[in-house]
Amino acid sequence: RAPQVQGPVDEFYPLGYVPKNKAYAGYQPVAPADFPAPITGGEYHVDPSMVRDRARTTWVVVAAAIWFFVVFVIFCVLLGLIAACQLDASGVRLCDEVKDVSSNAGFYTYDTFQFFVPTVYVCAALTAGALGMFAVCIYAITVVRKPVGTDRMVEIATYIRQGAIAFMLQELIPLSVLVVILFVLAGAGINWRLGGAYAIGALLSYVTGFIGMSIATLGNVRTAAAAENGLGAGLNVAFRSGAVMGLSVVSIGSIGLSATYLLFRDVRALAGFSAGASTIALFARVGGGIYTKAADVGADLVGKVESNIPEDDPRNPATIADNVGDNVGDVAGMGADLFESYVGSIVATSILGSGLPYFTKNPFAMCVYNHLLIDETCGNPENPPLVFSFANSLCQRQLVGTTRLTWEYYPSSVWTESVSMFIALPFMIATVGVLVGILCTLYVHVPAKVSEQKDKGDVMESLLWALRTNVYISSVLIVGAAAGLCWGFFGTSSSFGKQAGFNEANLPVFSLPSGDNPCMPEAGNVEPSFTFTFFGRYAPYDSLGFDYPSADQIPWR
Repeated sequence: RAPQVQGPVDEFYPLGYVPKNKAYAGYQPVAPADFPAPITGGEYHVDPSMVRDRARTTWVVVAAAIWFFVVFVIFCVLLGLIAACQLDASGVRLCDEVKDVSSNAGFYTYDTFQFFVPTVYVCAALTAGALGMFAVCIYAITVVRKPVGTDRMVEIATYIRQGAIAFMLQELIPLSVLVVILFVLAGAGINWRLGGAYAIGALLSYVTGFIGMSIATLGNVRTAAAAENGLGAGLNVAFRSGAVMGLSVVSIGSIGLSATYLLFRDVRALAGFSAGASTIALFARVGGGIYTKAADVGADLVGKVESNIPEDDPRNPATIADNVGDNVGDVAGMGADLFESYVGSIVATSILGSGLPYFTKNPFAMCVYNHLLIDETCGNPENPPLVFSFANSLCQRQLVGTTRLTWEYYPSSVWTESVSMFIALPFMIATVGVLVGILCTLYVHVPAKVSEQKDKGDVMESLLWALRTNVYISSVLIVGAAAGLCWGFFGTSSSFGKQAGFNEANLPVFSLPSGDNPCMPEAGNVEPSFTFTFFGRYAPYDSLGFDYPSADQIPWR
């Protein structure tokens, strides 16, 4: 409030209001309890109809917590049955025989060899997402149970919450029209699996932002009330409220991606899921940001310039709009933006992994790709190498002194030794990320010295270090877990690394001879004089011209 010397705090100027004809020299900090109560006949009265948020529990969230806990238990049982190969569907073993339809010929412009959905690992991500949503509900319940403060605080918080919900619902109308149009275009123009994934991604992106904003608007007033008991208490309420948004992003993202992949069995259709999330993120972030900035500038112009009211003063109605904008732009918009980034990273990695030359039960293709560099080197520019493939010919050649063809020495990889594991890796890293997120958002330790510090910079640094501690712990855990997964999936002791030519150099490999013109055949021959060795590794060269390192480098790379 303003110092007494600038004008008495009385019935004409409650809460330290400074008229235009008096100089304003700044605020003096006081405790909330020291503020004078609104005076009859004064400037402001609390509207009883707006004192709505005094709930200490919410049965909707409690019901959601029970629901997600039951779902988590069911998913754990199903995951165990699938992992033990005890669960079939229509005669297909869910543990290793679910085909990815995106590898069917003609579905997309670029065909791939047949591969399988890594059902076990995708279901693990689905299960972790259910656990994450249970944690989200528990966090929301703990936030709602905190005290809300005075009637004046609740009234302001109610205005902000109503404005934020009104904005989100109003924004939903044009977004729904756009999503329906793009859903039809994607479905009719490409395929309906991609269109369906687009609609699901858009819906879940909006739901994620709305959940985060709903809890944020409930947590705002509770954070302010908790701060009366110390910065540590206020920070924990604020952090727990924000954790709802963060965990909603990773949990709903994991559930949505996993369920969509299991539903459509098309890893390339997940690009539609990411596009749907991007559509909502664009409008939620940009639309909310424009509203936020407009309200912020408007509040400053009206309050500080015209009426000489300090910034963020509750007597300025535009401050309510400014705070509404902060919630819809920086919470809902940011949440949708993070959701898009999160699912986009998983989708991009999975789709790239599905096209790698580590094929399922196709040793001949692996042999050809291991010799494709010869075709690239010796091909006629006017007649591409596929007119006549040296790699194809060499793989069908019977090796001297044996009764076996070259390709028969190459591994016939099962799904745990093929591209399916490259699809599984981002889902498993996401699974670990959800678990680490739950662990590191349980509590923020604020040192006791904060309550004794007087300098604002010292206080801010102490609070930031309290947050950084959790950030550093989670970073170490997730990086360590990611490294462990990479080594466990592709290391020398894994089934992937134990394949012929992957860890040890024991594959038959042909190469071009040295010289100025190695592709020129000798007199009387139709092929060059290839150099043969029985001690080669699998180091494929793909049709796009990428020269892969040998397979033993995969876990490190």
